[in-house]
Amino acid sequence: MNSRTAKKQGGFTLIEIVVAIIVIGIVAAALTPILFGAKDDTLVSTETKAMSRSVTNLVTRYNTEAWDGDIDNEEMIVGEMISESYKVIRATSTIYNQFGGEITIDGVAFNGLTWASEKIPKTVCASYIAEVKNLTIFQTVTVGSTDLQYSSTGNADYTAACDAAAGSNDSLTLVWTKEEA
Repeated sequence: MNSRTAKKQGGFTLIEIVVAIIVIGIVAAALTPILFGAKDDTLVSTETKAMSRSVTNLVTRYNTEAWDGDIDNEEMIVGEMISESYKVIRATSTIYNQFGGEITIDGVAFNGLTWASEKIPKTVCASYIAEVKNLTIFQTVTVGSTDLQYSSTGNADYTAACDAAAGSNDSLTLVWTKEEA
């Protein structure tokens, strides 16, 4: 037996490692939009459900207590009408949505109401507006300087308004209105 015969060592060559890294990068690049899109859809759904629960709590209180006082963030928090899905800072009467933006609620009982949500990502703006339309609570939504009547607008209108209002910004503020009866 030749003592010079070297044992072959196992392992990967540099080329194999580089190819593996490239393949992993391509797969990650393909999956990233899908994964972030699913997260955005979940946040929109959670946000819409939280808004619905909060407004339902307001309507229930209005209907059971013959109450006609002003409504704002403080009253919603003190009256425990805000959904548990929202982050609430009681000391400042601040309510935060699922996207980290502030919510401002203003109205008189349930006879007219505005609900403003800040920091809505441009990528979910139109789908969020469409989901809130299904709640049948609000008649209009304002996106930037565009007022959209739910009764006469659809998804294409929401997308156009969101794109125009956001411009180069990544997020925007939406204001929903329930008209006074």
